Amino acid sequence: MWSFAQRIGFRWFFIYSTLYLLPFPLSSVSLQETVDAAWSGLWARIAKPVGEALFGLSATQHPTGSGDTALSYVMLFLFACLATLGTVVWSVVQKRAPHHRRLAAAHLIYVRFALGTILLSYGVVKVWKTQFPVPSAAMLMTPAGAFPSGDFLWAFMGVSTTYSVFTGVIEMLAGTLLYFRRTALVGALLAAGVMANVAILNLAYDVPVKQFSLHLLGFALYVAAPHAVRLGRALLGMAVPADPTPAEPRNVRIAGAVAALLLFSMQVYDGIRLYYSFGDGAPRLPDEAAYDVVELVVDGKVVPARLDEPRRWRRVGIEHGRISTLTVDDTLERFGLDRGAPGEPITLTEHHGTTSYRLTTSARADGLLEIAGDFRGKPLRATLRRLEPTAYPLLADDFRWIRE
Repeated sequence: MWSFAQRIGFRWFFIYSTLYLLPFPLSSVSLQETVDAAWSGLWARIAKPVGEALFGLSATQHPTGSGDTALSYVMLFLFACLATLGTVVWSVVQKRAPHHRRLAAAHLIYVRFALGTILLSYGVVKVWKTQFPVPSAAMLMTPAGAFPSGDFLWAFMGVSTTYSVFTGVIEMLAGTLLYFRRTALVGALLAAGVMANVAILNLAYDVPVKQFSLHLLGFALYVAAPHAVRLGRALLGMAVPADPTPAEPRNVRIAGAVAALLLFSMQVYDGIRLYYSFGDGAPRLPDEAAYDVVELVVDGKVVPARLDEPRRWRRVGIEHGRISTLTVDDTLERFGLDRGAPGEPITLTEHHGTTSYRLTTSARADGLLEIAGDFRGKPLRATLRRLEPTAYPLLADDFRWIRE
């Protein structure tokens, strides 16, 4: 028989964690984007008026990828309120229930598979480098002291393929081990170590997935919790009791193995697809690189590269979908880039997305690149010289066992 605190605690955590992890497993199938958008959109419509009424927050949905928005925290508040209300109702309806062992066993499987799939998805995009690609031209042009802390972490991870792959393999291993009951404890302990490191990085570098990583750490500890006594006795050199988690029927084991294979295959497929679409394996156009600005002519006048011309472009970075400019005073600006059809002018869009400029690009016989057109109300012509990767020691420095 469970204690009163165990019954109340399980009921609350069951409701809260299920709300948090939904719409898994539907979010891991081919309809992932549609299902995720529908689920997050539903809670956004509920959370927005709640945030405004209770907290005076302008809790709107921002397409930034941040999990630490005001809207996200209002949603967590709603999950906690619903879990509390659900626990009260559940406790009244089943006040004589001595335990919930069967439901707890099923819920543990659900959390294992959800956590395992999330870890796999993050591990795959590190092994096939998409999450932390090689630093972009904009990153390479930015002085180290001007980096936001999160971008600095991204550059640090992206520079080393070896370290990115290593961390990805550990995450994939932890996720895979979580799928199976006999290896779930090892997977949970590995996942807890991984997520503790991820969480502290997110907190220390202000990466906007802090609450998400802390939740994943909590789920890893939840999976390991039934084995706490066994782990403690093992560390003290005492006799270790049998595995407390109930054995799964044969049909459940077969279904779990099939589900694990499908989820693993889908995550690997998606990771490889993203790698060749957006990651380091994506095709690059010949002009995608960082450039020195050899000459800048604005409104018919040559703008010299002097400190008294702080807004003069010093470097330009061309990437997939973006152009970045670094001025003499180290101000970095980023513009959206739409190339259109081959041979047509390119379109640069200001960060706020309301103002755009059409410019022409042409490759000269001497290897220089020219960009010309009306920019911010004045005719502009920039002559650019391509910088090779060896210009940046961050990318050119090779590994050596011996350094003198």
